[in-house]
Parts: sequence; C-alpha cells; structure tokens
Amino acid sequence: MRKIAFGRLLIQTAVLLLTVAHPIFADAAPAGNQSLTIDAEPGLASSSPGKYEIALGKIFLMDASSLARSVTLRNTGSSPVCIEDVAPSCGCTSAILDRKGAHTGSPGINLPFVLDPGQSIALAVKIDTTRLSAGLVRKTVFIHTDGDDLCIALAASAIGPVKFNVDDVDFGAVQAGKRASKRIDVLLDPRVASIPFHIVSDDPNVLVTAVKPAALLRRQFDISLSAIPRLGPLDVMLTLVPDVNAKAADRMYESTFLPVNGSVFANIDASPTEAVFGLVKAGQPAKICVNLVGKGLAQGAVRALATEKYIRATVSKTRMDGSGRMSASLDIVLTAAAPAGQIASRVVVMSGSGTEFSIPVLATVSRFASGN
Repeated sequence: MRKIAFGRLLIQTAVLLLTVAHPIFADAAPAGNQSLTIDAEPGLASSSPGKYEIALGKIFLMDASSLARSVTLRNTGSSPVCIEDVAPSCGCTSAILDRKGAHTGSPGINLPFVLDPGQSIALAVKIDTTRLSAGLVRKTVFIHTDGDDLCIALAASAIGPVKFNVDDVDFGAVQAGKRASKRIDVLLDPRVASIPFHIVSDDPNVLVTAVKPAALLRRQFDISLSAIPRLGPLDVMLTLVPDVNAKAADRMYESTFLPVNGSVFANIDASPTEAVFGLVKAGQPAKICVNLVGKGLAQGAVRALATEKYIRATVSKTRMDGSGRMSASLDIVLTAAAPAGQIASRVVVMSGSGTEFSIPVLATVSRFASGN
C-alpha cells in the first residue's frame, strides 16, 4: 500500500512540473492580471475599459494628403500580453506597431508581438485624407490580443475648401404657380477662391441663379422652383462643378453637395405624378392615363399642353366621381413619331383657376424593344 501511495505522489508531482514548465500545459494555468492600456495624452478619452476615442479636432482637407497620429500602448498587468493583430476599420486608415512612434516607411513590427509587463510600444496610425469627404469623420482601429481586445476610435471634423452656409434648402409646402426662392451662400477657402465654378441641379424643376456681384470668398446663389413645377415631394441634389480641369479643382469640389427638400401641391391632384413609359418599341404608340381630382376642376375647363410634337395630351370632360369629387382623365400618348433614344419631356396642366403644374414624361424608345 505504501508503494502505491508513493507512486501516486510521484505521478502528481510530475504533472505539476509539466504544467508549470511546458508551454502545452501552460495555457491551462490560471491567467495573470494582464491589462493593455493607452497612456494618457491630450484629446484621449475612455468610455469603458478597452474602448478609447481620440479627438483630432478639425482636419483641413486642403492642407495635407494624410494625417498621422501615434499613441503609446502599455502593459500595466503582471503577465505578458500577446498582440496578435492590428486591424483598421477601412482602407483609408493604416496602423502599425512602431518603436519610433511614427510611420517610417517600414511595415512596422511583425505580429504577433509579446509585450512584457511594464513595457510599452507605439501604435502609429495614418489616415489618407484624399479619400475623405467634408463632414464628421470617424475611423476605428481594433487591437486583438490573447486577452481582452482594444478599440481606438479617431474622430474629427473634416473641413473642405468649399462649404455651404446651410445644411439643406427646405421649401416646405409650396402651391404650384406660387413663387418660391431661397438664397444660399458658398464660402470659399482663399486658396481656391480664384477657381470658377457653377452649381448644377439634378431636377429641371429646381433652378439655380448666381447673384452678382460676387465677393471673393463668398458667392451667393438663388435657388427657386420652376414656374410650372411637377407635383409631389422634392428630392433634389445640388452639386458644385468646377469650370476648369485642375487637380486643385477636383479636390475643391469633391463631395460638395446640397440637398433640396419640400413638396409642391395644387388644387388639382394627379395620379400618377409622372408618366413613365419605360422601354418603348420605336414606331409603336404607347399611352398612360393620369387621373385628375380636385376642386380646381370645377373652376373652368382644364387643358393639357405637350411640349413636344410627338407627345399628345388630351383631357376628358370633367365628371363627378363616386366620392362626390370632381375628376377627369388625362391621356398622355407617346406617338409613333417619337424619336429613338432617351425622352425627358413634360405635359403642362392648366385650369380655369390659373393652376399650372407639369407632369414629367419619361421614356426610352428603341427599335430593339419588344412590342406590347
């Protein structure tokens, strides 16, 4: 019995020694107090353990093609920390471990990298500002370790050389036929003030007019609705376009957009508000019926005028529908004479009350389209 007990003691002792000495068994040992932190510095804040944010302030996109920032990672625990991977959140951000604390052109320290207790290493982060747009910027770097991971967010306000004095142009609810106009300012960096530009609207119902004379660092524009607008919500984008082909101009106007919001109504409602024919076979007529409803129909005859000869618009006699409302039908016909290609025209609706609005007519005419 003594021999058996002594044998068991020898086995237990051998297992204990293997657990301490051999790396295969070391993982099963109780972990130490490992803790990877970032040294305090201006602009650094931590919302919770392992989560940091660095406020970079304002970034002027014209000043440099990149922005570099370095922070110090420190092992404040009692056990080594293995940094397994450093992963930026997007392609415009790079991050490496670098003993010099800056991007030196080298790929940095090879990973995985073990940081002993009390030791520190620099994390160098670089943001490619040529890929940024004006506005709020937030880039994140994830540090994966054999223990708890770290997350570092870099936040900044990117300032472009051109900016609007408003976030959008909001007309609110506008009655068709009523004048509606808003004035906006375009503020310029002195370094690009000599580059000429204009503003383009992606909707012909929204017009842009430059106000003269123009100041050097501030240009003004009047944004107005067409006298004969289409009904419904406005979902329009204004874009700054340079008048010259230059590298500075490309950077100046990159992602410089201004949305236009609001809605246009009349005392005659149209459904649908657009005549979208889609793909039409050349030489074959196509028709869309638009239903007109509203009290404006009771104030004189309603007429429709097509702006192209190959479009025919006819309004039926006004009648009372089942709900007791005045209604009429507007037939929009794309005749066989419609030319091949893209068509973007309109039909103007006029009533005795003076109500005027337009119904866009959109189609693609092709001789390769199948017939109906």
